[in-house]
Amino acid sequence: MSETATWQPSASVPNLLKRAAIMTEIRRFFADRGVLEVETPCMSQATVTDIHLFPFETRFVGPGHSQGMNLYLMTSPEYHMKRLLAAGCGPVFQLCRSFPQ
Repeated sequence: MSETATWQPSASVPNLLKRAAIMTEIRRFFADRGVLEVETPCMSQATVTDIHLFPFETRFVGPGHSQGMNLYLMTSPEYHMKRLLAAGCGPVFQLCRSFPQ
């Protein structure tokens, strides 16, 4: 039986390099067209209104919140991106993780 090191990353170095190149090309594509890259919040104090989505919940305890505060991982960046559009920032894009369940 061969032992596999459990500390090794789950992605190979060639795949990481390929991913980085793809992300660079995506960013270049949008930059060439004048589209602004944005980063919106990944957590919110409010949950979504879609009854078919069940956001992951976590609890923040820290300065100003010694009793804790519920936070929800975003199921989609759509709401925050639409707010940016409504504020007049022009075309935007985002490469991010979301957590629909």
